[in-house]
Amino acid sequence: RGERSLMTMQDKIIAGIMLVHGALGILWTLWVASHIGFPVAFLVANLALAAIGIAAGIGWLKQRRWAVYLGISFFLVQLVHVLTPTFQWSFTLGFNLNIALGWLSSGELGLNLFALVMVLWSSARAFAPNNSFKPKPLRGSA
Repeated sequence: RGERSLMTMQDKIIAGIMLVHGALGILWTLWVASHIGFPVAFLVANLALAAIGIAAGIGWLKQRRWAVYLGISFFLVQLVHVLTPTFQWSFTLGFNLNIALGWLSSGELGLNLFALVMVLWSSARAFAPNNSFKPKPLRGSA
């Protein structure tokens, strides 16, 4: 029973992180957009990512299997950051802990350590033998 409650507590913490990260991501997106002129692509992409995080957090709390994949995807998309003079890829919703390597002002490749920890933790939790996301047996089935 103690191990089960520990796992339940981990689920609540993971879900809470997704919910807070998504909600703060909405605020961060709107704040940044207000400073850079509300570009549509920036708004749509970041608000969609924030909504995915919130949906995953709610689904995780309700122990829905789809939330596992949505939540892991939410953090996976925030893992890698690429910056070159002609191309930029970075989703962080404002909260990140990046380490990066750069090369002679040609570009930079980074890894979001916060997202990495969350991918590993949520994956380990979701796919553990004693996870909360197993299908429940139907009533009356043997």
